[in-house]
Amino acid sequence: MASNSYSIGKSFLLTISIIFIVLLGLSALAAPLISGHDPTDQNLEEILVAPGYDGHLLGTDDLGRDVFSRLLYGSRSALIVGTTTVAVAVSLGLFFGLTAGLGTKKLDTVIMVVNDSLLSFPTILLALTIVTFMG
Repeated sequence: MASNSYSIGKSFLLTISIIFIVLLGLSALAAPLISGHDPTDQNLEEILVAPGYDGHLLGTDDLGRDVFSRLLYGSRSALIVGTTTVAVAVSLGLFFGLTAGLGTKKLDTVIMVVNDSLLSFPTILLALTIVTFMG
């Protein structure tokens, strides 16, 4: 009985998570329609306005820009970067995984040695090394 209620809870959380992600994506796409203000317009008369005042749902920042509009438009950039990063990672992983799995033993060994060497470095050290070599 306990495992059944646990699986129901997991499916409920999955459904809620999917709905939340879809709503975030739709709000990012519809940012010009949802936000009532331009995210880059500065209004020095409305610096640090409280949330809800004069049509500013989340208030304004220290330059008088609408925080809600900036949040919506910023989510557009974040979703584009996240989606592109995942697509590139999946494409490269699929290519090298299929090449290693379906290729010769020597090719598999080379790909695995390169992969193991990349995974053995700490990420920050690898980033610093690449920046140093690239300039």
